[in-house]
Amino acid sequence: MTPNADCTIFSQQYNSATRKNDWVKAFISGVYWQGSIGSKNNKSGMVQDNETIVFIPFSAVSEFSLKPEDKILRGATTATTPVGLNDALTVTGIDTFDYGSSDMQHWEVTAK
Repeated sequence: MTPNADCTIFSQQYNSATRKNDWVKAFISGVYWQGSIGSKNNKSGMVQDNETIVFIPFSAVSEFSLKPEDKILRGATTATTPVGLNDALTVTGIDTFDYGSSDMQHWEVTAK
């Protein structure tokens, strides 16, 4: 896998002091970002069905937390929350590929 981008992840973490979810920001360099543009038919006609897959090598991060409904953004940002960022995508799935050589081990993040 040849890296072609960097990304910023916004993960929701529960804060027991405030009893609310806080956004935790993490920057990851050296990921492979693959975006696709698609469409599908339903009862009301054609609708957009765009999807992005981000491959994050285990070697690119030491520790981070990611789950569905978190946000991912291509590149770096100075924002502390994803609120108002039009380019932020919502994570829909995370798959772990922890077999093979250390060069091949990665997370595959799907986002829309």
